[in-house]
Amino acid sequence: MTRLPKSRFCRDERGATAIIFAISMMPLMMAVGAAVDGSQWFTLKRQSAGMIDNALLAGARQAQLNPDDKDAALAAAQAYYDGKKTSLGGLATDTVAFVLTDNDTALTFTGEATMKTSFLTIVGIDKLVITSPAKAAFQTSGGNTGSDLEIALSLDVTGSMCDDGVGPCSSGTKISGLKAAAKDLVTIVMGNTGAGQKSRIAIVPWATNVRLARDGEGTALTSAITNLPETLSAYINECISGTGSGGSETSGNWVCTQWAPRYYTNMKLIPCVTDRFYDSTNSAETTDAPPGTGIWPNAVSGRRYPLSADSSDTTPASGRGSSAADPLYYWNHSPWASCWDSMESNIVMPLTDNETALKNRIDDLQGYASTGGALGTAWAYYMLSPRWASIWSGTSAPGSYSDVAAKSSSGSPVLRKVAVLMTDGDYNTGRGWKEIDQKIVSGAAVKICENMKKDGIEVFTVGFNLDALSSAKRTMAEDTLRQCGTSLNHFYQTLNVEQLKAAFRDIALKVKPVRLTQ
Repeated sequence: MTRLPKSRFCRDERGATAIIFAISMMPLMMAVGAAVDGSQWFTLKRQSAGMIDNALLAGARQAQLNPDDKDAALAAAQAYYDGKKTSLGGLATDTVAFVLTDNDTALTFTGEATMKTSFLTIVGIDKLVITSPAKAAFQTSGGNTGSDLEIALSLDVTGSMCDDGVGPCSSGTKISGLKAAAKDLVTIVMGNTGAGQKSRIAIVPWATNVRLARDGEGTALTSAITNLPETLSAYINECISGTGSGGSETSGNWVCTQWAPRYYTNMKLIPCVTDRFYDSTNSAETTDAPPGTGIWPNAVSGRRYPLSADSSDTTPASGRGSSAADPLYYWNHSPWASCWDSMESNIVMPLTDNETALKNRIDDLQGYASTGGALGTAWAYYMLSPRWASIWSGTSAPGSYSDVAAKSSSGSPVLRKVAVLMTDGDYNTGRGWKEIDQKIVSGAAVKICENMKKDGIEVFTVGFNLDALSSAKRTMAEDTLRQCGTSLNHFYQTLNVEQLKAAFRDIALKVKPVRLTQ
């Protein structure tokens, strides 16, 4: 038998060891490669998810701002994604494209993005998918789970909203800007309301007083709020001669030089109201208690003749209009039933989901008269208060405060109540009287806001061009709005029309956000 050298076997053993070692290293190399590629995949997948989520939200918000232009929503989503995807590095493939779904009430994407692998190519894996399914729903009503939503827009339509600072005006830089901003909010809030959900908005235009109806109309509603008769026959002390002129933001210099009593029959109740009783020695009636004895809103003159002047129902000793010797001096009825210092189209609108009617009412707004800020604040409260159910009924009836506190199965409020208070001036008018101490009127407004917030109403405030005021008035106006807001983030200081529009849009998106559903 031929014998092989022993050294031959040693060489063969060394070769076998090398092969075994190489084979044993393969799983280790794959594990290391998988760890390296896996770490990169995890990072890019997380970044991609955030990027796509933000793109979907950008598109959904654009859809809220302009629900009639779906292409703009898709373009906004795609533009956001395309602008950010370079941060992911060199992708192997990218076919991500955004599409509408769920009957155009949600935004999602098709396609996918993949990353190149560095080590897994050894086992034939040259790319990994880094995108995950995602969808953004255009929110149904308020809150991120579809709470019902009630909003009261309290809008300053005083003379300072006109270009000449006096008015009246139906167009101009400030009043037209306000109309555009308010209609933007209506569009966003009322768009894409889901089945079973309710979004309703009330409008409160205010100046020296608040108007309930056009001249000669609304006597039943005004009577229910003031407890004054719908019609009245009485002597009225009329001015038959005067000098000077009246004013809008200020009292003017008009003076009556001759008065004379005149008898009228069946005069209609004027359809405007002012604050409940307060003056320099009495604190404001700041609650949302329904109209009643001692807390009746005052009629247009700031007095309630032929009843008492203090919101009660007592009969005054004089000034009742029962004779020529005792005519009405503070009259709330007239043959023409016309409000003064209130433009006829500035009529309040209780809660409604009629988007067209809301926008038409906003388009009708006109600027004139002076700044009854506490009155405007109070009427936002009244529009949202279930305690006013005897006044606002049917489809305009405000929801219960208990629903504001209650939570749905998802943890969101069953109902959100929101007041948006906008003004461009210092609060200087109360009970129909101009040039009241700003501290009194502003203090009343703040107390009303405090009570609104206690009842669960979220309060946003918007100052418009307050820099035009004197330093002292501006400081107090800003402080009033900050104190009224639910938080400092609920106060917007806007200096021009574009900032005003941005503020109203931001408020709308906060009360009716889009939500990621997947």
